[in-house]
Amino acid sequence: MLDLWERLHSIFDTPHEGHPEIEISKLTPNSLVTIINYLLANSKNVDTSFTMRQPLQQVVITSPTVITKFVASGAVIGEFWCSITLEQYALPDMAVFIDGPDFLSLEYRMGPSWNPIALTALFELLRMVKLIEPKAKIGLSPDFFARSWCDDFDRTFRDFLNETA
Repeated sequence: MLDLWERLHSIFDTPHEGHPEIEISKLTPNSLVTIINYLLANSKNVDTSFTMRQPLQQVVITSPTVITKFVASGAVIGEFWCSITLEQYALPDMAVFIDGPDFLSLEYRMGPSWNPIALTALFELLRMVKLIEPKAKIGLSPDFFARSWCDDFDRTFRDFLNETA
């Protein structure tokens, strides 16, 4: 069995208090809606902040149906913060940034709240994204991580998908 923690713990469990991102691109509006609905259905303590593109102004959107409608159309961009639980395993709190109908990113806080179970749950979440949108590109943000770390993550995620196929 693939040891995710052995391969990637330094990307998650580190004293650095950074807020790196996992980028998910090449989504369709429909797959973005499905992913957002999945995240919201498996989250608690959701807090949102959205901005309309035209006119550029912040709006309050509390209904998941309204969030997905406006996000899929590209009318709003924004984020929500949540506590995601998958199969009874809680992930550390994350922020989900939605930058258009084809891209989102998951921001997480590095540190001791990460452990082997949380990392496995995160990979299960990312596997679910690939099941929803097989063409999705998932990887660490090159704006935060060195290319070698991005490559390690990509290789490990590919191995994980092959092992769980």
